[in-house]
Amino acid sequence: MSRTIISSIVMLAMVLSSVMGTAVAAAPVTMAQVYAYAKAGNLQALSSLKKGGHSLETIDKYGNTAVCRSVWMKDYHTFHILKQSGASVSAPCISKIPVEKIKGFNTSYAQWAKKVNAEKAVSVGSGMITKISVCMPSLLSSLKTTRVSI
Repeated sequence: MSRTIISSIVMLAMVLSSVMGTAVAAAPVTMAQVYAYAKAGNLQALSSLKKGGHSLETIDKYGNTAVCRSVWMKDYHTFHILKQSGASVSAPCISKIPVEKIKGFNTSYAQWAKKVNAEKAVSVGSGMITKISVCMPSLLSSLKTTRVSI
């Protein structure tokens, strides 16, 4: 079966479980699935995973979480969705990302967030003021506390 079908079956089992009030043995969720849900903007799927007892901090064979992958890939939208879903930005894989790459990501993410908010404000109507909390400083602070100098 394809990953999409398997993911759909897992999600259906979790939904049925919550509706029926019964426990369903959930298949392990991969980092790739978490990343794919976030990339698609599927907050409901990410929420269902969490309610089903799954972690959004699942790692791939390289030790990366979906948050770390989004930083490596400069995928600001996916990072934003993961943050909205409660994914941690202080996973051990953050310490593997070079400081300069994180600083560059911080700057670009802040610009992206401002642009997205400006577009949302314009589409909603004039006079709308929106505020965004740029959460990347927490990435740098976690990096400073987890990086080990040799």
